[in-house]
Amino acid sequence: MRMFARVILFAAVAGCRSGPAMSSQAGEPVIPIAAALPTDSAVLARLASMHPCGPDLPPVRRGDDSPPANVRCTLLTTALEAISARRGAPEVFAGLSQFKLNDVHCALIRAEAYRNERTGEIALPRWTVELLSDQQPSLAVVISRSTGQAETFRVLEEFGFSAAQLCA
Repeated sequence: MRMFARVILFAAVAGCRSGPAMSSQAGEPVIPIAAALPTDSAVLARLASMHPCGPDLPPVRRGDDSPPANVRCTLLTTALEAISARRGAPEVFAGLSQFKLNDVHCALIRAEAYRNERTGEIALPRWTVELLSDQQPSLAVVISRSTGQAETFRVLEEFGFSAAQLCA
């Protein structure tokens, strides 16, 4: 049940990127924050020193909300380290003996954070790195923009689209 709730929560929140105010779990109205957070630079500097960029990274599908190249590299290497360390619920890694980087078609990276309209507090500050593959389960790593902690989830099917189609 715990894993089911995590997957549903991840799917519900990960799909919400912009638009009108939505509600937090407590029912408070929240709005997306498009700007950098005060903690971003310190957390990214610490992650970059812990996980240096390597040459053999999968391509990143760039969009309007993609971070700069050096940030993409840091977040991608942090995500790969979280997967290799198996940081996530055991159910995420069930049936996945080894995650093969060569089987990743592309990565999608986005930043998310929301501001509670009533209190002004920041909610769900995170970067999400999705590693899409047609040969193995696609994984998503959620990295806290406050602490740098990373946790791995399985990506839900995107209505029958292949990784190649999502990465195009």
